[in-house]
Amino acid sequence: MQKFLYFVIYSPGFSGSLFLSKVINSHKDVICLHETEMFEALKIHNDGKIETKFFFELNEINKFSRHLFFMTPFLHHYFNAYKAVGTVETGRVNIEFSLNILEHYRRFQEESGKNVELKIGFLIRSPIKVINSLFREFSKIFYLIQSRDEKISALERYFSAIAEYTVSKNYIKKDKLEGILEMSRKSGEILFLGSTIIVFSFSKEISNLMKENPKYTLFKLEEITKDKTIFEKKLKEITEQEYNLSESILKEKVNQKHNSEDETGVIKSWNRYQREIFLSVFENCEEELNLLGYGYILEYFSPQQIRARKVHYYFLT
Repeated sequence: MQKFLYFVIYSPGFSGSLFLSKVINSHKDVICLHETEMFEALKIHNDGKIETKFFFELNEINKFSRHLFFMTPFLHHYFNAYKAVGTVETGRVNIEFSLNILEHYRRFQEESGKNVELKIGFLIRSPIKVINSLFREFSKIFYLIQSRDEKISALERYFSAIAEYTVSKNYIKKDKLEGILEMSRKSGEILFLGSTIIVFSFSKEISNLMKENPKYTLFKLEEITKDKTIFEKKLKEITEQEYNLSESILKEKVNQKHNSEDETGVIKSWNRYQREIFLSVFENCEEELNLLGYGYILEYFSPQQIRARKVHYYFLT
């Protein structure tokens, strides 16, 4: 019986997703899509006018329908040319919900007589670097957008939905988040807080998922770009195909919008409120950071800041 091997790799964004999809596509028997949800960002009207949307304006249900489409029978003919078909998706919260739907759909196809296998992976990068890149991108969008009131409202709804989800999963207490939010409003750091919550929620979620299912593949950008052997092993895990990567491809810069190479330099570039926001949000995330291999990032902060992090609602002066 023909085997249909699908894979999905989730990323919070600004973590090398385009780079990873390009490397995966370097194998002749594998095809990897990238950010299928962004197909929803473009709409062509009957009069020829083109309407574009930012990613935070996209409808979650419509985004996921695009994301699911690559697994449908409409694309089964891909397997006449490829042995593995997948996608790298970015900027998603509530991954567990997505995985449940994908698994139900896989079982449905299996019950229809198809030999379907689904593999899941996560792509991560230093939380400090991702937060910094997200914040700079949000800031750029915020100051460039037209129809500001409408776009700002959409951005506020986007952040609110992520905050509500984070509270609903008990990743952070509601009263604590409200305290951080009040401080952020006073300092004008709402965009930074939103960026931090996105990365915090993603880190919490994938840590929990990997505890439940150790078979999930974890791609750490810092690791796979330095060790070819590890990268090839993880690619085989997710695609079941052998890769022989060149050293040059590991050094290639793909879609690098913001220079965030040095974590200590990023932290020094943050103002006092931004450092406080980061520490306050991540104060109960040591276990998850250690599991993902980023427990060391808290050592970049001064002892005084770390002590303050242990005190409820206390911010440095």
